[in-house]
Amino acid sequence: MDSFVGARIDRLIGMKIQYKLLKLFLFTIFVACVSEYVRRSLLPSLRIANPVIDLGVVHVDEVHYRTFEIENVGDRDITVCGNSTPCPGVFEHHKPIVIAQGAKEQITVGLLIRDKAIAQMPHVYRYTIKTDDPASPKMELKLVAHCKPD
Repeated sequence: MDSFVGARIDRLIGMKIQYKLLKLFLFTIFVACVSEYVRRSLLPSLRIANPVIDLGVVHVDEVHYRTFEIENVGDRDITVCGNSTPCPGVFEHHKPIVIAQGAKEQITVGLLIRDKAIAQMPHVYRYTIKTDDPASPKMELKLVAHCKPD
């Protein structure tokens, strides 16, 4: 009888250990999946090589174009689907583009200052691109101009 009880206790202890190991294994898989989801959803998929470009001295009625290089470091293709700017004189020079995974694309932005009143000081002109990336739906590009009136 003692050997039967001892064998039964050993079996139950073994089952508890297996159950705890199974729980630990499933918990580890769950944590790995959650951390990968958080990593993908929180990290931006687009990287701008130089988000701020200094144009130096800019004269009134001169057009200046500068190109920003954007790299897709995510795990899917990203569409740059739109743009906006609150700054007068900043305009786009590109069409909507799809940036493949691991690829680099260029966006050209122009600046034309017509108002002589604002040409007395340095300005930062902002240009916002909109994407279909949930981690970075908007990214800001900046042109710094040191304006000189003629």
